[in-house]
Amino acid sequence: MARADEAASLPSKPMDFGTRGPVRVTESIVAARSGVVAKKPAARTAAAALSVASGSIKNAPISTGLNGEQTNPAVVGDAGDPIVIWTDTRNGPSDIYAQKLTPTMAPLWIPNGLPVCKATGGQVSPQAASDGAGGVIVVWEDHRADAGDIYAQRINSL
Repeated sequence: MARADEAASLPSKPMDFGTRGPVRVTESIVAARSGVVAKKPAARTAAAALSVASGSIKNAPISTGLNGEQTNPAVVGDAGDPIVIWTDTRNGPSDIYAQKLTPTMAPLWIPNGLPVCKATGGQVSPQAASDGAGGVIVVWEDHRADAGDIYAQRINSL
């Protein structure tokens, strides 16, 4: 893992979005993110929505059946398949997870998301940008040792 202040190649403007508008993933897919779209007992679940050229909307939780909350998703377009990054409290303090999805919202990486960072302390406020090679660069605020640092991690295609 590289610290962001040591990574000269990090983009200066991450591709996160929320109420500011959607991101075009391909010519036929537009991704949108929602901070919290479903409340379950003692849990919240982040979700992504995909609009395909046919006009249909696919909306599904990023991860289901887990304890804790999955919130604050960021969506990045990547060679036709969106990558969603979110904050997750399934293991206690918040961690950062990622998942690559098909246009039908089926996961392409491991079930329930790929752990980006599960260090002690909380990891929050994930932002992301495509690396241009099928992966993603994720940046977050990390409280493992002190008042907070900025960390970054590149995730390759699996």
